[in-house]
Amino acid sequence: MKLLQHLKPLLPQLLRFGIVGLLATATHAAIYGYAVSKTAIPPLTANPAAFAVAFAISFVGHRYWTFAEQNAEHALPKFFATALLGFCSNQFITWLLVEYLHQPALRVLYGIFLVTPVLVFLFSKYWAFAAPR
Repeated sequence: MKLLQHLKPLLPQLLRFGIVGLLATATHAAIYGYAVSKTAIPPLTANPAAFAVAFAISFVGHRYWTFAEQNAEHALPKFFATALLGFCSNQFITWLLVEYLHQPALRVLYGIFLVTPVLVFLFSKYWAFAAPR
């Protein structure tokens, strides 16, 4: 019950984060999925390209909507580091599932959808977009 009371003030921000994240994730998934299923681009090459486009969408959405009230004018370098952490997580999941466990390339998307959003929200809220002290 205490957890719900603690999360209640965060719900509008979590909803905005989810919407921006879904848009960025859908973009990432579409680019990655197209690249690995319709072209000869290998998964470990397709993932960085998809990440770059999704990063732009994610930064603009989070900076000007999700975390706008936090007024973090110099958030780009920190958010890039946060997104890079998410990307490294994605790249590790890609390597683990495709190269090491020999799973289908599109199965990677499940791991990316489950792990990365939690990491990115926590680092974004409490570090990248946090107001300077």
